[in-house]
Amino acid sequence: MNKRGEMNKSLAYKMPAAMIVAAGLLLVLLWSVHPARADTTFTVSSSADTGGSTCGSGCTLRQAITAANAAPGEDTIVFDLGQSQTITLRSGRLVAADSDGLIIDGKNTNITVSGGGQDSIFAVDRGADLTLQNLIVSDGNASNDVGAGALNLGAR
Repeated sequence: MNKRGEMNKSLAYKMPAAMIVAAGLLLVLLWSVHPARADTTFTVSSSADTGGSTCGSGCTLRQAITAANAAPGEDTIVFDLGQSQTITLRSGRLVAADSDGLIIDGKNTNITVSGGGQDSIFAVDRGADLTLQNLIVSDGNASNDVGAGALNLGAR
């Protein structure tokens, strides 16, 4: 400041620029702490093969996949069915349509998904991304010579 209490002009210009830079850095920090997409974990707690769009108490694999397809972000499906369980499909194949990605992970359990000899077990829609981990896929039917375990409809 000069003798009259006025701020130096060069300092007056530098302060707003410094504040803008500080605000920009704060926004970058906040953006990196809170990602734009939300990843969700769905827990299968029933070996039944029933549909629906929600995955609450008694959630089936079909319900979990439907809910994951509708949820933003890369989702994961895990199982709370005990150490050894077979899920036999009775309502057709399971359709993965999650373009952000879907991981179905049997983790430390012995989970088998059986097509019951009726149809392909999984269908992966165009642009979708499906990862199966620690899971047994059996008894699918490759009708017309297309995927018995997984039918790829144009996945990435």
